[in-house]
Amino acid sequence: MHPLDIEHVSNGFTARGPTVDNLAKFHEDWSSHFNPSSATAYAPSGHPEMKTLGVFAKYWEPGKVKTRLGREIGAENAARVYLGFLSTLIQRFSETGDRRTVVASPPSHRLEFENLVERVIGRPQHKWDFANQMGDDLGARLLNHTEAAFSQGASQLVLLGTDSPDLPRDYLNQAWQALETHDVVLGPADDGGYYLIGTHQSQPGLFENIPWSSPETLTATLEAAHRNALSVAQLPPWYDVDDGLSLRRLFEGLTERVQRLPKDIAERHPFVELQRLIALCLAPPTNTSTSPS
Repeated sequence: MHPLDIEHVSNGFTARGPTVDNLAKFHEDWSSHFNPSSATAYAPSGHPEMKTLGVFAKYWEPGKVKTRLGREIGAENAARVYLGFLSTLIQRFSETGDRRTVVASPPSHRLEFENLVERVIGRPQHKWDFANQMGDDLGARLLNHTEAAFSQGASQLVLLGTDSPDLPRDYLNQAWQALETHDVVLGPADDGGYYLIGTHQSQPGLFENIPWSSPETLTATLEAAHRNALSVAQLPPWYDVDDGLSLRRLFEGLTERVQRLPKDIAERHPFVELQRLIALCLAPPTNTSTSPS
């Protein structure tokens, strides 16, 4: 990939060396760009076809999220990128399915997640529910949330992470359709994992003895489905953003899309703000030192 010539974009904070207070200020600045006034409620409980979306997310503490990326652009910038990804997904998929849930970790930061959703879209009670991630590893957390979602009336459940903020909306539509005829739907990621998993009932065997966050995650999940006699549909592959190379890939894709947006849409489109954020975080640090006279 060719080096990028990135302009600095001023948004009230610096691209390198911010404090945690600055990160909190960025949270407020970012969220202020999104506050649609046309929120609509999801289908009420008891709806015979309750398509439910879950987004698994961590609190955006520097050094605890996007650690591989943080080694390249700094922990504070990696946390900003993570928060930008989560904000973008919340905005883009706030009308997807009949019910939406942010599945948050750790539970002690539940209030921050609720505040984020309220600032991003407004009136979160009409858009997103909240649940805590429960379990010792990712498999247990996925299984626990899956069982809870179906006990609360879900007829189809699709789960996402936060590593693919530009995931095409149509892939989620394809996932819902696939679950009409298959037990499981998977979205293969380029790194050997998956960006999406969906089922129409709890399937404990899907999450047992899986090597999480490894190039074998998808293969092991497919093998688990085979052992449990589950039919599987696979969506088109997509990519996760975990390092500098994939972040630049995202930046280039967003730049191309943003350039095609009509001006009236671009003013409020989440891709515009995400593209600006990534530009800041990829830009070289500003040299504030002065040379000796």
